[in-house]
Amino acid sequence: MSIMKSGSDNQSEKPLFDESLAFKMMDAHFRYSRQISQLASFLSASGEYSILYSLYSGNQDLSAGDLAESMGLSSGRTANLLKALEKKGYISRSRDASDARRILVSLTQKGREFVCKLFHQTQEIYGSLVEALGEKDTLDFIRITEKLLELAKNAE
Repeated sequence: MSIMKSGSDNQSEKPLFDESLAFKMMDAHFRYSRQISQLASFLSASGEYSILYSLYSGNQDLSAGDLAESMGLSSGRTANLLKALEKKGYISRSRDASDARRILVSLTQKGREFVCKLFHQTQEIYGSLVEALGEKDTLDFIRITEKLLELAKNAE
């Protein structure tokens, strides 16, 4: 399906974009996404890193419900992620002293060290990309990425 120029008749309809250019953009996006996910495999799409980062950046205990809400996850998915993180020794869970229905989640020392390690690895990966691209291309990449995210958000 092509986006057609407005006001054109059926016989002379022309796409607003070069379809081969759209294909090249799609191909570049998939190749980039694959490569970045390999480089930063520790930034798992599972949501574990997001939970750890939320706890670290807030520098306070958060309830399981607050974590679920802030990440847009179901309570069941959040519970599974918390269980996995607890098993790895990165978080601990306890009942809120003021409200026994609430479960508070906190980072353990091991969890803090792990988040710091991931943060430094992420800085190294993206730092080398910034160095290779240069400031102008990096800023263009950020601008275009933000624009694409806004377009995708508006398309929902």
